[in-house]
Amino acid sequence: MTAMELGIASKARLVALLLLLFGLSLPAAAQGEEHVPVDEDTAEEADGETGPCPEPDLNCHLAIFPRQTTVGIVPSDVSFPNGTARQRHLAKTFFRLGVLETSGQINGWFQNHTLFAVEFDWFLEDDVDPPVSVTLGIRVVFETASGEAVCHMYCYDLNGFMTRQAMLELAIGHPMYAQRVWTGATVRGYGNGDKSEIKEDDNIVRGSFAADKIELNGAGSNLIDGVEYVEEVDLASGNSVESVTNVSSVETVSIPMTMGYARWYAQNFGTYYSGGVTFESNGSIPGGFIYAEGDIEIKTSGQTTTSTFCAGGAIKLEGSGGNDFTCAYADLMFVAYDGDIEVKSGSNRLEGEILGAKDVKITGNDCTFHGLTQAKKIIVDAHECLLSDGTH
Repeated sequence: MTAMELGIASKARLVALLLLLFGLSLPAAAQGEEHVPVDEDTAEEADGETGPCPEPDLNCHLAIFPRQTTVGIVPSDVSFPNGTARQRHLAKTFFRLGVLETSGQINGWFQNHTLFAVEFDWFLEDDVDPPVSVTLGIRVVFETASGEAVCHMYCYDLNGFMTRQAMLELAIGHPMYAQRVWTGATVRGYGNGDKSEIKEDDNIVRGSFAADKIELNGAGSNLIDGVEYVEEVDLASGNSVESVTNVSSVETVSIPMTMGYARWYAQNFGTYYSGGVTFESNGSIPGGFIYAEGDIEIKTSGQTTTSTFCAGGAIKLEGSGGNDFTCAYADLMFVAYDGDIEVKSGSNRLEGEILGAKDVKITGNDCTFHGLTQAKKIIVDAHECLLSDGTH
């Protein structure tokens, strides 16, 4: 889902304009509430975003939660035209607490696909509240143990979201910036008894690092949202790990299409290769959806493309590096149905999910990965890589 796919219908813009002009004359609708407790750390994080009424300096951007097919409206101010990583991290936390981990009406709307979007409000100022008639009629109040509210979350179906998006874009004077943000663990090693490792120095993981067994070596790495392990964990000193949690299993995601469907889709709507394929020169990579029956090898340097790569075998990114790849289909970057995924070149930026049936191996330094990485085991044998949930 992209910002373009969330385009606003002209009817929704008209409704929004009418609400802006005449909303005060509408009869007040009842506002229901669900109350969700938050811990001290989350309350403190929210307090860092709370300030005076943001008008007339209000800005907003969109956090797209790919696996949940849900959109978050994230408040900010004009100092940050694209929002901030901290705001997206806070939105991710509140979305998890208020939607995914609850059992009330809002979670029910999420389960039956009525819920299309949520809007976060940590300014807690009445003049930026949405009209209740545009929402689904229930908001979440996130509060501390003492009952102090730290954030409100409003809920929308598709039509309500389109109207609210139009209202906000009319108010702030420009389309809202959109960025994918993945919930849950960023790194997921699901192999029973397999060990996922960070071997070298100065790597950053945003979103938890989860695996059956985990080993962290080197120094200077920062696992900002901690680790989740099943059997064992070995953390070398000289690294920063926010928390260590023993879990019963690693939560995994499924590949959203079978190999047969990927083949059919490429043959009809993308680019299909009956065997393996090697992309060696810049400009040789087709945009859109790519499927190869064999291995995919990418040896380009400085290439920018919007593509999704699916292979019946393995996927290897090598060469001089410096590539900038954005996923084209279903938020997927690399899918290897029967092989390893290797990133051997450095200074690449990859946005989208990396899903391997076997292992993922990263040996190229200074690479940025926006999106979850999942395989039997994940090996980071490189320096200064960022594995991010998309908040940064």
